[in-house]
Amino acid sequence: IISPKIMKVKTYAGRLCLLISVLLCAMVSRASTYIVAVGINNYKYVTSLTVSEDDARAFARMCKSYPDLHVALVTGSNATRANLIEVIGNHFAKAKADDSLIFFFSGHGVGGGIVAYDTEDEGEGEILSYKVLARLMKRSPATRKVVIIDSCHSGSSRNTTSSSRKVRHNVGDPNTILFMSSRTNEYSLEVQGMSQSLFTYHLLRGMRGNADADGDRNITARELFRYVSGAVRRDSRNKQHPVMWGNFDAGFVIMKY
Repeated sequence: IISPKIMKVKTYAGRLCLLISVLLCAMVSRASTYIVAVGINNYKYVTSLTVSEDDARAFARMCKSYPDLHVALVTGSNATRANLIEVIGNHFAKAKADDSLIFFFSGHGVGGGIVAYDTEDEGEGEILSYKVLARLMKRSPATRKVVIIDSCHSGSSRNTTSSSRKVRHNVGDPNTILFMSSRTNEYSLEVQGMSQSLFTYHLLRGMRGNADADGDRNITARELFRYVSGAVRRDSRNKQHPVMWGNFDAGFVIMKY
């Protein structure tokens, strides 16, 4: 015959084991997001911008305010092509299969990629091409990948449909999204008196909750695009039209707040 005291100890032990198992499962299943945020104002060879570094800092600051978001911030002269490749590769390598990646860039862009601090011309070995960026992101086992580009395009670097096809081809993997601040034949606007560009300003507002149309505290890609695109088109008087490309389902969540 088992005494009541022994029965009680066994019951408590069983409950404790169950609680530990639940906590361990929660710790194991909790997904993280790894973010690289880049902003460049003063280039080595290219004309300067005003708020790109503020864009990147504001994006990084917003992300750091949430748990399980791990941010690497690169600005100014640190954003050389070689250093960006190293930071992106190393930071995104930390992600696991259930995690997400976000690459955010604010600065000059060209049809085939982004302009690093030390980019001198538009050659493949000078810019950080979308092809190289896609290759770096593919190395990560993370299943959800988002690229956000807030680029000012100079007149000579504007490309049209051919560059659009290249970008879409390079980010064509499942659950991969490219969110760009403007069409390839448009400027990405900096507004006098604002500490962020027009696109990044509305992007941050959207990711903080304004884009959550159904109030479930999950910002899906479609919700974010509808909110940011509508706000940017309105405030730019239809001079700037954000675009989103990718192979993703309707429930793809970019941010939980």
